[in-house]
Amino acid sequence: MKNKFVKERLEGLTRDVHNWELVKTSSLFKPESRKADVEITASYFNAARTLYKAVKQESHPDKGLSVMRMNSLIIPFLFLCRHSVELGIKATLNNKKIKYSNIHNLRELFSKLNIEVDETYLDLMDTLDLIDDKGMWLRYDKDLKNKTEYLSSPYFVNSKEIINTTEKFLNFLIEEQQNYDE
Repeated sequence: MKNKFVKERLEGLTRDVHNWELVKTSSLFKPESRKADVEITASYFNAARTLYKAVKQESHPDKGLSVMRMNSLIIPFLFLCRHSVELGIKATLNNKKIKYSNIHNLRELFSKLNIEVDETYLDLMDTLDLIDDKGMWLRYDKDLKNKTEYLSSPYFVNSKEIINTTEKFLNFLIEEQQNYDE
């Protein structure tokens, strides 16, 4: 495949190299040593962390000043945090060879792991499930089946607590996978 959007390989170390980004680092490794699920989870979380910085700057541009904007970055930020958590749980389930079918509710997914965690992680999952329990509400404005609006009630979130707890929880899940591998 060759076009101006995608290539399967770069032709030497030319100046053109600076115009291209590698999608998945793990694709460079042998299949048996790839950790693509961890890489994808980390990629979404890295994007969430980047958006968090932009959210803070956009919503609190100066000390003591807060701004409410119509084009808020908080929705994609929450989506990325929620998606990172879902992918992290699913990677851990896959690592432990636990079946989970077509589940997107974070607490329901996590319960399949049957492990105890800090209450803060449960609170995070409950909060993300409150805002989007099916992984759809942060992507679309309406339920297409019954034409009802998602998120019709106002919610205010503490983005700093969400990003910090998401990071800690994802690190916990990675550690859980590593402990299982040993």
